[in-house]
Amino acid sequence: MAKKKIDLGRLTVGATVPKPAPALEPTPVAEPVPQAAVAASTPVARKAPAEFVSRGVQMRPEAIKMLRYISVETGKKQRELVSEALNLLFERYHKAQVG
Repeated sequence: MAKKKIDLGRLTVGATVPKPAPALEPTPVAEPVPQAAVAASTPVARKAPAEFVSRGVQMRPEAIKMLRYISVETGKKQRELVSEALNLLFERYHKAQVG
């Protein structure tokens, strides 16, 4: 049987052998959280009143930013501002306005 050649190019002077990693200690198991506490801390999705219908609209980022800005500036909800804008559009085209 032939001997394996040792690659001396891989050896370095003063090389140290890595130490084995310390053994991990088991982490303590936490007490289960009561379901009521979980429900209280879970954010609730906001829902529009039943008379509203949700429609997704694609708008330029600048328009969304301006809508947010006007909402903060006027204290009105974005939904109210969009409704106001749609009523102006309906008025322009001689259509009945909505609440």
